[in-house]
Amino acid sequence: MSERNFFAELKRRNVYKVAVAYAVVAWLLIQIATATFPVLEIPNWATKLVIVLVVLGFPIALILAWAFELTPEGIQRAGDAGAVPRRPRSKWIIIVAIAAVAAAALAAWQWQSLPRDKRIADPSTTQPPLLAEMKSVAVLPFVNMSGDPANEYFSDGITEEILNAISHLPNLRVAARTSSFAYKGKNEDIAAIARNLRVTNVLEGSVQRIGDRIRVTAQLIDASSGLHLWSKRFDDRDAKDLFAVQDEIAQAIARELKLTFEGRTNPSVRSGTENLASYDAYLKALDAARDKRDVPAALAFIDQAIALDPKFAAAYALKAKLLSNMAFLFTTNPSAAYDQYVAQGEIAAKRAVELDPTLADGYFALGEIARRRGDQATAIENFTRATTLKPGDPLAWQGLGLTAPDLATALTHFRHAKELGMTDVYLDRQIATVLDAMGQVEEAHRTLVELHRAHPEFIPAYVDLGRYEIWLRGRPDRALQLFVEAYRNAPAFVDASVPITAYPALVFALSGHLEEAELWLARASATAPDSPAVAALQLLLATARDNRAEVSKLVSDLPNRPGITGVQQGFAGDAAILSGDFEAAGNIFRELIDSSSVKDDPKKPTMRLRRRQLKLGYSLSKLGKTAEAASVLQDIQIAVGAEPRLSMGGGAYYYDTSSGIFYTDAELHAVRGEKEKSLEALRSMLTLPDDGLIPIGSLPVAIEDSPLLESLRDTGGFAEFRAEVARRRAIMKRRVEAMREQLGLAAE
Repeated sequence: MSERNFFAELKRRNVYKVAVAYAVVAWLLIQIATATFPVLEIPNWATKLVIVLVVLGFPIALILAWAFELTPEGIQRAGDAGAVPRRPRSKWIIIVAIAAVAAAALAAWQWQSLPRDKRIADPSTTQPPLLAEMKSVAVLPFVNMSGDPANEYFSDGITEEILNAISHLPNLRVAARTSSFAYKGKNEDIAAIARNLRVTNVLEGSVQRIGDRIRVTAQLIDASSGLHLWSKRFDDRDAKDLFAVQDEIAQAIARELKLTFEGRTNPSVRSGTENLASYDAYLKALDAARDKRDVPAALAFIDQAIALDPKFAAAYALKAKLLSNMAFLFTTNPSAAYDQYVAQGEIAAKRAVELDPTLADGYFALGEIARRRGDQATAIENFTRATTLKPGDPLAWQGLGLTAPDLATALTHFRHAKELGMTDVYLDRQIATVLDAMGQVEEAHRTLVELHRAHPEFIPAYVDLGRYEIWLRGRPDRALQLFVEAYRNAPAFVDASVPITAYPALVFALSGHLEEAELWLARASATAPDSPAVAALQLLLATARDNRAEVSKLVSDLPNRPGITGVQQGFAGDAAILSGDFEAAGNIFRELIDSSSVKDDPKKPTMRLRRRQLKLGYSLSKLGKTAEAASVLQDIQIAVGAEPRLSMGGGAYYYDTSSGIFYTDAELHAVRGEKEKSLEALRSMLTLPDDGLIPIGSLPVAIEDSPLLESLRDTGGFAEFRAEVARRRAIMKRRVEAMREQLGLAAE
């Protein structure tokens, strides 16, 4: 048979038509399987089997089409059929068209069935689901019935894994672990627990572990009626059956609440390990990290888990999160140690999603690492992916809050994380910080006070309340008490690159106790030598001692320090002004202004940017560049009454607080030559609550000695201001001395 005749014979025997029809129908069958099998809880292998059978059937269909023909007399061998009349082509067209329409309808149904957040292309637009539309459950800590307290981590770990698994269920709000575990060891009424956690269902149970045997009981309870929706006892199981037990419990919860794991027949996120020893080390790591806050020990356990099972994806994700915590809790940024932890964390996070592309915790870890690097876009992308895969995970929503493009969005995500039942102390602090930045300072303060009362062990709350006292209330004595208590509880604590010892140094420097300030500064420098706060305190003390040589040295020294930041560079500019090197000061502040991401946006003129513009204008005027100075200064606008009066933002020695804003306003008018307006701003500062005294302005020097106010020196109003400041400074000094004695600091 010639090639030409062969293709003609293929056409005559309808082989082409069979191939097209088979492809369309096969694709339709595969789509039906992938869409319906997970809903019907049919295992994943069944979907794969359908695909394999369809592929294998294709050549068989072509062979049958060649060998047999469908004739009016029925199916006959092609050789016997002869040149039978062909069926009208329109019937084949109708068959293919019907299959194509069905396939298109199925594709449209699948698209509409996707959760909305899966169809959004821009991750920054992710919105939390409405809580009113979500069902809810709390997973209480399973009781350790082993009689051995050493097995507590095991029962807690099983609880956490079940909680973690059901957090993947769309439209289910799962009370956060910290909330549920608050009831550990307490025999409280289920209905009361449900009301407190704002859930309608509660899962409770127990675990008994004896050697390699386990016994697990679990019951899902409708909190309103007290009825058991589901319960089961898994008696005398081999420890290797633990994974199946956890999965069965998670599936039972989904089934009773009429929810499904989208695309998952196995809801567990153990991600691949069947190694019991590895899993045991993983549970110990969870216990060390989240209960005991012993991150180094948790890292040791997780390394054991990975060594026992190098393909344990969830272990890599946890390792990445632990390394991120090490960078945040035990180093300063920038520093070589910080960069090393972040780099190692990125390797672990990438390995996690490489091993399991559906692992939500892996994408969360990638988001955390990107956030540590300052890569906001990548962080948002990965946090969004995590919320898509695991919508009930408050940590991922918290991550979106931390990387949100604006304060309102950040507050929305933080509050949604809290509504999901998260009781993490850092989340409450973050909510307070955002409220503070939005100008809602008193609400922020109330949030911090409640946080401090509920968690007196949480060191950052001491810091924030101390900042509030010193910057907003002019009470450095009360701030000193909070700072010293924090130091005694955690002497090596570092928060946002600022060691806890920097804060007592600041109080003593501001109150004129320079020897004590030097002592605390030495401690801060030993803990975090590269911290911008250390640089600020060095400059503040040098100016307080009128040590011009030290100030001049800092002009050249600060920009050459490792990991120089804009804040430190600004301190170098301050030092240049105070030493009279206005050329250097002008160059530094011009560079900082030109590199600012908000300099061309009139809606985002931060106080830090405006202070830099003010100091540039002053430096230019001192250099005789009057016209250029006037051009810079006239663009600066400060609306004292409308500015947020923050307690937690700003630099290391000044904050965008009430006093700081009044001082900056006064300095701006003085540099412009508007003396009366400058004096009015200074007098307004003295009307703030309590003493309202922050004795430094935009430069790290006593406000009455600020070069930026030099045009006021010969005015009577400024002499009155100096006298009042001196009187209040004496009161502040006595209060600090009394607090120093009360705290017994002399003995230290």
